[in-house]
Amino acid sequence: MPDATWYAPSLASAQEAGTQHWPRIDVVKLLKNGVSEHASVSGPMPEVVFSSTQDLTHEDLDMRWESDKG
Repeated sequence: MPDATWYAPSLASAQEAGTQHWPRIDVVKLLKNGVSEHASVSGPMPEVVFSSTQDLTHEDLDMRWESDKG
């Protein structure tokens, strides 16, 4: 990881990444592809997408997003 001080903001928090008002499919696209209509991943997050979350099914990503909202 190039910068160990980088912080990954919560996707569910309005005070952080603020994706809670996005359509669910856009959050899933961000985690699956690294881009959505609203944003693209940055910092060390591309490594997470390309080494991990891109291999999850859309159903798994959708359920993960829902559990983070609670």
